[in-house]
Amino acid sequence: MKIDLHIHTTYSDGVLDPIQIIQTAQECELDCIALTDHDNILSWGIAGDYVKKNDIKMQIIPGVEINTIYKGFEVHILGYFMDSSNKDFIELINVQQKARIEQTHKIISLLNKKAGLKIKFEDVQKLVAPKGSIGRPHIARAITSCGGSANVMEAYAKFINNNSEVYVERKTVSPHDAVEIISEAKGIPVFAHPIDVDIADELTKEFIDFLSQSKKFCPHFHLSLQSCCDETLKAMNRHYSVERVKELVKYINQKFALCYIGSDIIAGFAGETDENFQITKQNLEELNLSKMHVFPYSRRTGTIADKLPNQIDEKTKKERCSILQELSNKKLQEFLNSNIGKEHEVIIEKTPDKKTNLLKGVTSNYINVLIDGDNTIKDTLQKVRITGFSNQSERMMAELITK
Repeated sequence: MKIDLHIHTTYSDGVLDPIQIIQTAQECELDCIALTDHDNILSWGIAGDYVKKNDIKMQIIPGVEINTIYKGFEVHILGYFMDSSNKDFIELINVQQKARIEQTHKIISLLNKKAGLKIKFEDVQKLVAPKGSIGRPHIARAITSCGGSANVMEAYAKFINNNSEVYVERKTVSPHDAVEIISEAKGIPVFAHPIDVDIADELTKEFIDFLSQSKKFCPHFHLSLQSCCDETLKAMNRHYSVERVKELVKYINQKFALCYIGSDIIAGFAGETDENFQITKQNLEELNLSKMHVFPYSRRTGTIADKLPNQIDEKTKKERCSILQELSNKKLQEFLNSNIGKEHEVIIEKTPDKKTNLLKGVTSNYINVLIDGDNTIKDTLQKVRITGFSNQSERMMAELITK
């Protein structure tokens, strides 16, 4: 199944409207997408109606990205599957929209007074879909359009960065409020971009504590590490250290029993020496991860990384990927073995396994299992005990625990 769970439309800072998003997703052969506009849910209905009218076999997950402030830092909280009729959730969206409009009016006023620009609120408003979420991207475009800057990036740097004399912080909810409201609206809250937030250590631990007490949260984490060598991370412009990663993984494992922790790793980034790679390998061996998604570094024309010296040849990239993939396979095997004999909740899927014709499902900690049961339990939540590995499938075997 091909999915994309973080998509913005013209109802916030995206460049495509909801219908164009659906059409692009079709071209990319996606089976499932989530529309997660900033502080806005108006794209849901448009996308849903279009899919239904044109009989498109694609799942549209209702999502949102709530912009919050925590101790002066902007923190984004993603939410999925919310009940859009929930009163507190509706109020949250309304509060966020009002705050965006007030912030925009104040910034425009300061731009005109202190920077000598001539921008009207309507100049910004027309750059977003009707009743969409206005933000700094739209203000930057308006600045560029009126000749105040050569491009959007210059507009950010010159006028509306956090330290600018014309920037006004938006009045918004806290991350904890957003998580609570999303949860109460029967949604699933997700900490967006956690590794890039300056106060991520403190805030992440608070969220982990919160999630460890939640009955709705599935203990499945995915950390986009990219590398486990500080020198390589610095070259990648990643703002965290290996030590920080180790502390985070250790803390997650302390709070959740048999937690699945996956990660993305890039092998052969520009300038990655043999020593750098060995450091990454050694640190990954020490990390209690469940699986790694390993990719060779792929150059992209026009990027900063493409212009870096000491690019790695394809043969070396392939060799390094092979080594890390072998390590990933070993970690996954160890993780699966540790779950044998353990009890888990499983969502029984509607369609049986093609190879065995047994019922199939996924545990709360992301293990694919086969169950010998009747069709009456399809599409239900069941408690199972994992018994071992299947000889006919890549899935594990599990038995139902009768009440």
